[in-house]
Amino acid sequence: MAGLKDAPRSGRPPIDDAAEVGEVIAASLTKPDARGLPFGHWTLDRLTADLQEQQGLGIGRTRIGEILRDEG
Repeated sequence: MAGLKDAPRSGRPPIDDAAEVGEVIAASLTKPDARGLPFGHWTLDRLTADLQEQQGLGIGRTRIGEILRDEG
């Protein structure tokens, strides 16, 4: 019976590629005012909105947070 139990799953793997991850990191390292935005620092919501509106990236807020956390 023990062999019939479900094994732990890690979830759906990320579907973004290395170029998209690079764009997220590059944007986060750029000051918002250098990009012509009216504020001086990023929040996760602001970064997500900018990447979705200006870059056309379809990466969500949670995934962007994961990328930044993984990069340190």
